[in-house]
Amino acid sequence: MRTVITHFFNEEYLLPWWLAHHRTMFDHGVLIDYASTDRSVEICRQLAPHWSLVRSRNVDFAALDVDLEVMQYERELPGWKIALNTTEFFYAPKLAAIEATITGAGALGAWCPAYIMVDPSPDVEASHDLPLIRQKPFGISLRGMDLSPVYQRLNLSRYNPLTRDRLYHQASFGAYTPGRHHSHLPRQCGLRGGAYILWFAHSPWTPALRQRKKQVKTRIPETDRAAGFGFHHFVNEDDMDRIWRELAPLAEDITPRLF
Repeated sequence: MRTVITHFFNEEYLLPWWLAHHRTMFDHGVLIDYASTDRSVEICRQLAPHWSLVRSRNVDFAALDVDLEVMQYERELPGWKIALNTTEFFYAPKLAAIEATITGAGALGAWCPAYIMVDPSPDVEASHDLPLIRQKPFGISLRGMDLSPVYQRLNLSRYNPLTRDRLYHQASFGAYTPGRHHSHLPRQCGLRGGAYILWFAHSPWTPALRQRKKQVKTRIPETDRAAGFGFHHFVNEDDMDRIWRELAPLAEDITPRLF
């Protein structure tokens, strides 16, 4: 069995694309709702009625508690698993071959390299009727380019996303470090191709996407801020726009690498 897990709070903008993309790849999904007040729950019921829609056990987005809840659900599920944010789209057209590669390497899981997706044409509106990657295919490889100078120039070096890789695994749970971009799981391997994470951080560059980037900070407890967790959620809209303007010229159409 293949399962995808995500948690969400007021994601009615991205969820139609995210669910349509992943429901064809996975046998099962666990959709963890953090008390959304928009149409997110309704969208989940409409587009993935056979998946598990659950209310989070947590009140806030405390990093350790969020990851613990994800791993608790993982432990209840057999087979292959991946935990994603709603901005992250798992692209792996030959998933059985990827699984064979992981198993053949004697590994329990593999890290899938990520692209940070950036929209160079924000005036071109994306439709929920078509796959998002087909409409907004521009991105930057987070393994292929060092973006540190960009963020240093903007005086936002703490925001620099050094990695956005995600673990696709068949262990009982992912044994993640905070944020789930690293793991203590034994026998891990890396993938050079065939499976990718498309992180729609700056695409589609619309007011709706910028709003969902701002709203999460209201759910992050002060203890996490003091520990340095979730700092990227506190970047203001002016800085978001500065980052987008710096990254947009660096993005390229990545579909030749995917299709």
